[in-house]
Amino acid sequence: MTESESTTIADEAASTTATTATTTDDGRTATTDGGRTTINDERATPPEPERANRNDDRLRNTADELDVRTYLYRGALVVLVLLAVVALFQFYMSALNVIRTFVAPQYRSLFNAIFNLVVLLAAGIGISFVIREMD
Repeated sequence: MTESESTTIADEAASTTATTATTTDDGRTATTDGGRTTINDERATPPEPERANRNDDRLRNTADELDVRTYLYRGALVVLVLLAVVALFQFYMSALNVIRTFVAPQYRSLFNAIFNLVVLLAAGIGISFVIREMD
């Protein structure tokens, strides 16, 4: 075997084991390496403009749905807060009635002051908690 024949055989072997890449009909990339074919799921061509527009529409619809859902939740929160304020006011008035009913007249102002102080402290703690959570 001469040097030129060995080079030719080596070139043929190299050409049969060389890696080649082709694109299949559905846009996937097929790589052939030494007789083995590997198909990549990544698309070789960019998405069509029509498909990109559909994706943008879906994102816009999702954003609109989130806006509607956010408004519904905020509305529900406002209604629930109003109910809580009314219930708190009713509780406050009932507690004052209980003090008027069960506490002797000379001690009513003392009990009213203590009750109002407890309500004020509870409101202050709640307000400070909300302000810390907002930051």
